[in-house]
Amino acid sequence: YLDSRAMKFFNDYVAELSAMSDKTFMTRRKSLVTTTLKKPTTLSSEASKIWTEISEHTYSFNISRANAEALQSVTKQEVQEMLQQTVLGSGRRRASMWYIGGNKPMPTAPEPNQIDPPQVILPITELQGWKAERPTL
Repeated sequence: YLDSRAMKFFNDYVAELSAMSDKTFMTRRKSLVTTTLKKPTTLSSEASKIWTEISEHTYSFNISRANAEALQSVTKQEVQEMLQQTVLGSGRRRASMWYIGGNKPMPTAPEPNQIDPPQVILPITELQGWKAERPTL
């Protein structure tokens, strides 16, 4: 159910984006750039941002400025193409998580018409290891 609702949201958003005027898109893009460049309002939020960079070993302390510069050149057409390729296209990848409790056995396949059948069902027994194996976007 959730998978179909998420796909409906993305399809509806692509339709909304297609109908959006260039002026509205540019206004929203400018607002996003402004939000991205907004300085932390407290020492705690600034320290948290810095420590996140350190703990993740990225050390990209000027990432907000770099993201804002990249956003300023993004076109509506590029956003539409990205959504079509990565979210709605046939090459998209999805991950579904199921929590199965109550001493019930692990299902080997989803119920018919419950979700799009996955290619492979892999139980995740150790989350940190699983996350480390995934490529980042």
